[in-house]
Amino acid sequence: MSEFVPVGFLPDVASDLHVSLGLAGTMVLAPGLGAAVSAPVALVAAGRLDRRRVIILLTSLLVLSNGLAALAPDFAVVLVARLLLGIVIGGFWAVVPPLGARLGGPEAGIRATSVILAGLSAGTVIGLPAGQWLGNLIGWRATFLVVAGVAVLALAAQAALLPSLPSAARMRFAHLRDVLRKPAARMILTVGGIATIGQFSASTFVTPFLLERAGLGSGAATALLLGYGAAGIGGTLAGTALVARSRIWTFVAASVAFGVILIALPLAAATPLAVSVLLAGWGLI
Repeated sequence: MSEFVPVGFLPDVASDLHVSLGLAGTMVLAPGLGAAVSAPVALVAAGRLDRRRVIILLTSLLVLSNGLAALAPDFAVVLVARLLLGIVIGGFWAVVPPLGARLGGPEAGIRATSVILAGLSAGTVIGLPAGQWLGNLIGWRATFLVVAGVAVLALAAQAALLPSLPSAARMRFAHLRDVLRKPAARMILTVGGIATIGQFSASTFVTPFLLERAGLGSGAATALLLGYGAAGIGGTLAGTALVARSRIWTFVAASVAFGVILIALPLAAATPLAVSVLLAGWGLI
């Protein structure tokens, strides 16, 4: 939710802090760059630390990031806050998904991991429309404070409910180097990077697209963003079965379909129904 909420009020930040819409979009870019750098570093730095402690530390940084963004006097401080969020995101992806098998056990490990990953889509469901709705209602600064408050609740729940999760093994940079020596790993990293850049470059500006190009009102845009996120949850859960049949073809089909949707959206901007269907399809993919 913290990652996606600025998408809903991007034009407001640009106006209030006197920066261009494109520059304001780096609020979404910065966490991605921070995560790309911090993910391998976090994996190594976590070492043999209890994963419960690592998760609580990351969530504490999440609270700090949103609080700093809310109080930022200028756009530079906002970017620092968002880079801090990137460290949290990178640490999360490096440390948390593998814990699904340990928390769920041998019978429900895959399902537990799917539920963890579905949290990303759930955050999209809440983050995109919440940013649009709360941004209009109470302003973008107060919206960041609301998200910080939600993060505090998550932190309290983790402290109360998470069991001790001692590290099963220690990762070193040498292990990562060995992985990158494999051609298949380099190919996956490249095509995954291209697909992800396309996804987040486009999603960053989906709110201005809906308001300015598609001519929708704020309420309609919020509803479409809610549908986009809800479709994302369905796609994450349904994707488990598709991936079990073929990892490669699931990724190829999803990437091609996503490309088709990105081409079609600007062409269909004048037709709200078509935009709605395409946006739901995007979320599902």
